[in-house]
Amino acid sequence: MRKLSAAVLAAVTLVGAGCAPGADTSSDTYSDDPRVLNIVMGSEQHLVFEQIVRPWCEQNKLVCNTKELGSVDQANLLSEDCDTLPPYDIFWFASTVFEQIGNERCSKLVDSKPMFSTPMVFAGWQRVMNGLGFTPGSDTSIRQIIDVVEAGKAKVWITNPTQSNSGATAFFGFLNYFAGNPPGKALTQDQLDSEPVSSGITRFMGKFDHTPSSTKTMMDECIASPDRCDALFTYEALVIESNRDRVAAGQEPMTVVYPQGSLAFADSPLGFLPHGDNSGKQANFAALQKYLLGPEAQQALLALGRRPVNSSGLSLPNLPKDIADTVFRRDWGIVTDRQEQPIRFPSASVIESALYNYNTQYRQPGNFVYCLDGSGSMEGDGWSGVTRAADILFDPATAKRYMLLANPKDSTTVFIFDDGIKGGPWTVDGNNRDDLLGLRTDINDSSAGGGTNIRGCLQNAADVFRSYGADPRKKAVILMTDGQDGGHDDAAIDELAAMGIPVIAIGFGDVDEYDLRDVIVAKTNGTYIRKDNLVGALRDAAGFR
Repeated sequence: MRKLSAAVLAAVTLVGAGCAPGADTSSDTYSDDPRVLNIVMGSEQHLVFEQIVRPWCEQNKLVCNTKELGSVDQANLLSEDCDTLPPYDIFWFASTVFEQIGNERCSKLVDSKPMFSTPMVFAGWQRVMNGLGFTPGSDTSIRQIIDVVEAGKAKVWITNPTQSNSGATAFFGFLNYFAGNPPGKALTQDQLDSEPVSSGITRFMGKFDHTPSSTKTMMDECIASPDRCDALFTYEALVIESNRDRVAAGQEPMTVVYPQGSLAFADSPLGFLPHGDNSGKQANFAALQKYLLGPEAQQALLALGRRPVNSSGLSLPNLPKDIADTVFRRDWGIVTDRQEQPIRFPSASVIESALYNYNTQYRQPGNFVYCLDGSGSMEGDGWSGVTRAADILFDPATAKRYMLLANPKDSTTVFIFDDGIKGGPWTVDGNNRDDLLGLRTDINDSSAGGGTNIRGCLQNAADVFRSYGADPRKKAVILMTDGQDGGHDDAAIDELAAMGIPVIAIGFGDVDEYDLRDVIVAKTNGTYIRKDNLVGALRDAAGFR
């Protein structure tokens, strides 16, 4: 029997769901009790778990604990160490794409099956889509959608495909198109390496200025800032959820169209992770899987905007009228009567190669400036988090595992600030291994102490961007702080805003959230990340590349 990693166990925090008298409900260790099912899943499954799985667990007197992790973290848990098991019984990915990557090396998961599906859609505000000619029910090809993006006819967002299932699912639809494949033919390594695919996907992905690291962040920001976001690539189910809320509040809904010729589905596979011989636990997993695939749960999933796994293309021939009228609404562009073949995803090795190429070839190169708080309040866990994050971001071997590699045309500058600038500027142009490791060493050799001058560091960041002149690359400031700014002059913030440079601000501890979120981020059209796991937060921010 493979052993559990103590480090992994110590890092886990699970939220209990369901009840089983006498069962072990400890959330930070693996339990042999067959009535305890520890489930790791993407945030995409949250609503389904709360409304369908949790009640089933309670009814069957099971303890079903959940931990929400991103796609990359789930895949790494499965592939990091073939001799060590994370403390989970069930993995529930949003899509086969990252499940394949996670299970390729160690083949730990067994009995994995898709539970439901949701297609990737191109969704935009009703007025925008009408202006583009993308009206509800219209036949819209992937070529028409690509033309909109490449011509800059709309401000379109997508998640980073190396960090998010929705972005990855759409990404492979684009690659299949540039390879000239019909939907039933999977992308090959030779096609991925070909000039038409490389030039086509590089040109296309270079048009995206905003690539959040999670689908939830992207949806929330687009809804909150419709002046910055006209349309996006996302899951049909999430558009349905948003539209139902917006229409109920008297607000404008989104219209969806389906990229004909490159239609891709996320299929929500649920797989079991055996920990030795525990037939009772595996039987409970099988019972959950059977329930989710049964008529009662599949009907409940329809009511949440999820499609049955046995549906054919976009066809839902037996859809109840009340669900058609309130969930899969034609006036939102939802299609339920079209037989269209989805794309086939490539092998795990081709998936990994494509995602590697995204960072090193396809994505828009960037100029990124980090302002890291090195004040006295950062001593201890705070500064330890910064150095651990530096180990991930600036050690190319580790960055590759987290799919956060630098691009050869990137520029990365780091400042560490207290009352003034105590470290840096340290700049790396490109992705040379030794240069990036030197940057990591500079950060690790620094220490916390002193006051907090956030605006002073932002002024230094603005000076860096100005020194590059007319720079066509994507730009952003990644600001991390746990404190309150000692300065009050907003000149640097206004200058960054005038240059169109967003601040991605990470706040934790006793940070002044109003200043970070409602002043610095709001003025620069940036993003606010509130997360006490500093390593995860800095990874999230880096994922915007």
